[in-house]
Amino acid sequence: MHLTASEQSNNATQKKQSVTKQNDENVPPNTLKPTPSKRGFDSPTARSPVATPQPLGSPLPIFGKRSNLLYNLPAKNGTGLPSISHPPTHIVWKCPQKEALYMPNRSGLVARIRSYDQYRQQNSDQTHNKVIYDALTTPLELPTGSPSSEAVEGIGAALVFESRFESGNLRRAVQVFDYEYDLVVQPDINTNRHTQWFYFRVSNTIANQRYRFNIVNMLKKDSLANKGMRPLMYSERDAKTHGIGWRRCGFDVCYYQNEMKRSVKGYYFTYTFSVTFRHTADTVYFAYCYPYTYTDFQQDLSEIERDPRRTRTIRRRNLCHTLANNGADLLTITEFNCPAVEIAKRKVIILSARVHPGESNSSYMMKGIVDMLTSDDHHARELRKSFVFKLVPMLNPDGVINGNYRCSLAGVDLNRQWKSPNRHLHPTIYHLKNLIVQNHEERRLFFYCDLHGHSRKWPLV
Repeated sequence: MHLTASEQSNNATQKKQSVTKQNDENVPPNTLKPTPSKRGFDSPTARSPVATPQPLGSPLPIFGKRSNLLYNLPAKNGTGLPSISHPPTHIVWKCPQKEALYMPNRSGLVARIRSYDQYRQQNSDQTHNKVIYDALTTPLELPTGSPSSEAVEGIGAALVFESRFESGNLRRAVQVFDYEYDLVVQPDINTNRHTQWFYFRVSNTIANQRYRFNIVNMLKKDSLANKGMRPLMYSERDAKTHGIGWRRCGFDVCYYQNEMKRSVKGYYFTYTFSVTFRHTADTVYFAYCYPYTYTDFQQDLSEIERDPRRTRTIRRRNLCHTLANNGADLLTITEFNCPAVEIAKRKVIILSARVHPGESNSSYMMKGIVDMLTSDDHHARELRKSFVFKLVPMLNPDGVINGNYRCSLAGVDLNRQWKSPNRHLHPTIYHLKNLIVQNHEERRLFFYCDLHGHSRKWPLV
């Protein structure tokens, strides 16, 4: 039988894909290659050496020797905006007691807050209304962590805000009164929507003083903030002296429609909360949900690589490169200490997470799955003997790095691109879909599950 040139090319491609897939699942453990560990944003003044970039959306070499150059590359935001080169580091801790569900006393709370807002409008001449932070114009902090003189000049006892770090999001802070601030969060990159995720820090705090924060440009009509979900706070002083990490905080927490009209239709919503700081001159972070950055993810994978026992159960490669040229990891977990023909007979389970960057809880779910599947637990051993697990723990690295809530760097919701993903604009969806289809056509796909969070559905668990 004679084959056309096109058919010969297709056969060669299929054979190449088959060899690549076999290598992925049967390569010896000591050839495990990490994705570059991204330690922060591109610095506009001091850039790390840059390796030759791969074409957008193209798969990377599966395995090879570890490259220190690649390993030390910082996470890239892809926007060219100035940013702090080193991301914040937070301790990991386990609260000794289960956190009690906060049930706000909403009786009269909304009416009282609205009445206060009217008082502010009627007495605007008594307010400061001073912009003390803008992510586009306020000078960056010095590398030592001390605020630059330009950033704090003339603000007295005002808080010093910063959000230009990995996964950070706060566009502007306006001082209304001495201890009250109106905040504006940044919409997702290349959109004018999706204002939900926030993650910023303040310094120059005063102990035992009540502060109020009003995030005034929210878009969703409701929030779990009205059903007990409070913002998260991280005190550097508490972390250093007491070993306390992220914890829920705040009182008079409320989410409601304000009087600011949107340019299209309807009104904005305000997410307001009050806090009392425990320490003077502390540095405190606030976040919508427990942050889990791209750097956190890379460090967790590095811990697995340093464990000789766990590396026997997992293979790591890059699924593709993103628009900002960050690596999207693909993990393969199964029992490798057996003949290749036995592995080929196993059904495949594909899991993914973090297609929506603001749903950081999905990353913690995925971390738990990876930790369990690579452990010595007898359930994990049986699962590895029965299935091949393909995991893409972070489908939208660019969105995570830039502090987006829902979209990628292309300004689209990647979870709405499955029907016809573009190889260059939606590379992670394109390559993951190919992986799913390939395993389905080979009758190996057992199921696929994408992990998410939700900002409005009740109950919380």
